[in-house]
Amino acid sequence: MAEEKNTKNTLSWLSFPSAIGFLTICATDNALCKLQWGKSPKPNNESHKILQPTQKQITAYLENKLKTFDLPIQFSGTAFQTHVYQALLEIPYGQHCTYSDLAGKLSSAPRAIGSACGKNPIPIIIPCHRVVGKNGTLTGYSGGAGNTTKRHLLDLEQKYI
Repeated sequence: MAEEKNTKNTLSWLSFPSAIGFLTICATDNALCKLQWGKSPKPNNESHKILQPTQKQITAYLENKLKTFDLPIQFSGTAFQTHVYQALLEIPYGQHCTYSDLAGKLSSAPRAIGSACGKNPIPIIIPCHRVVGKNGTLTGYSGGAGNTTKRHLLDLEQKYI
């Protein structure tokens, strides 16, 4: 997955139905920059070179046909958040780690990791759903139906590893 620098570009978006509700994806000229639940008013560039592959890959992932995304992404946020997002990308499909484990790896505090995960601009693709509380408990997922969506994504990956 290629990382793009945070530059000002035209923003394009597209909403589509998925197995976990309507998703809206946003991209700059060169990279995916946001994924959120809900429907945007009207797509402004349905044939965008990033949006179409993103929609196809998310759909394939949710249909158990894709385990690894291959999309250019644009990180946004603080240097610490970007560091966390890069670490999240290293958690393999079908596996998870705890906030404490990730905090130890990044020399940080579990709550700081949780805060960064909660601000993840591209959930699913930057897999913050793979981070769980101690003893595997599900804690605060900001996407979709919250922990119900997180459980769905974790179960999906466990079923097809």
